[in-house]
Amino acid sequence: VSTQSTGLVEPRFPIANREMASMETFKRYYRAQPDELFLRSLSDINVLLFLITNDTLSFQDCIGDICSAIKNRDKEAAQVFKESPTWGHNGADSGGRYSTDDE
Repeated sequence: VSTQSTGLVEPRFPIANREMASMETFKRYYRAQPDELFLRSLSDINVLLFLITNDTLSFQDCIGDICSAIKNRDKEAAQVFKESPTWGHNGADSGGRYSTDDE
């Protein structure tokens, strides 16, 4: 199921000032998104807020690169990030999907 306004697949990411996002929410969100929508899924302000404020993840060092890719609509730069050790170190499997310990 995709949302009409963004084309992203449900579930949508929680709105930062209205709903609590958790690691499980983050995992479910990225598992649901097709690879070709990776840049668009990162473009969600609520996802960006989660990435920079979550103590479990360590994306602070690369958030500037993420924002540049979003600003420039640079899918290649987003793909480089998705294949980077940072994304993988934070739990993404080789397919770029966020993985859980129980998989």
